[in-house]
Amino acid sequence: MVQDNDILGEVTLSEKKIHLSTKEFELLRALIQAKGRVLTRGQILEKVWDYEASLEIQTRTLDQTISHLRKKLGKEALRIRSVKNVGYSF
Repeated sequence: MVQDNDILGEVTLSEKKIHLSTKEFELLRALIQAKGRVLTRGQILEKVWDYEASLEIQTRTLDQTISHLRKKLGKEALRIRSVKNVGYSF
């Protein structure tokens, strides 16, 4: 189980501390707080990177951060679900 801690950038995974970048941590927190709802790419970019949702931003930043986060989370990464042409959920 993934739990967020008071220390920004660190989560506990099966009693092991995993260090995350600030954006990885904020992304994971946003997905967890959505409680299974799908967040669109625009919602995530706005919430985590402060990009205005009204802008049509073509960026791979989100995809790269998801990839890095999945590598660090190991088996728990399977809980991050990609929803084609929409966004992500946890």
